[in-house]
Amino acid sequence: TRQRCNGNMLAELARYHPIIIEGMGYYDPRPPAQVAANIVASLRSHWSSCNKNGSSNANSNAACAGGIISAKPKLLITQGDPTAERGISAITPLVSEMLGIRRGLVVLDDHIDPDHAANAPRDNVIVECQYSD
Repeated sequence: TRQRCNGNMLAELARYHPIIIEGMGYYDPRPPAQVAANIVASLRSHWSSCNKNGSSNANSNAACAGGIISAKPKLLITQGDPTAERGISAITPLVSEMLGIRRGLVVLDDHIDPDHAANAPRDNVIVECQYSD
């Protein structure tokens, strides 16, 4: 079940470790599966390093967020670009699938782009927010 963002939902999102992936649109010439595999490998390496070193690594690596990364369930936050064969809308579902995690979706408000939310892919999305939320 997908939920819309509101004050309570934002508090709910705090339970997750967000993974935010941004990238080029449909004009990205790179193969999505290769890009997704590279992203997943980098994330797993980072998490392994953070988990191995625990909070002692937090002082030297702020990206470890003060300790063990696996303490919260992960949620892939993605933009609402329409589905395309290449680009970020092709990459993020693959990353989500490879990591076995759900997605959160951020779409532009209608006054910015009236088609953005309408055309956003929602597979495996559990929460949806507008840019202004």
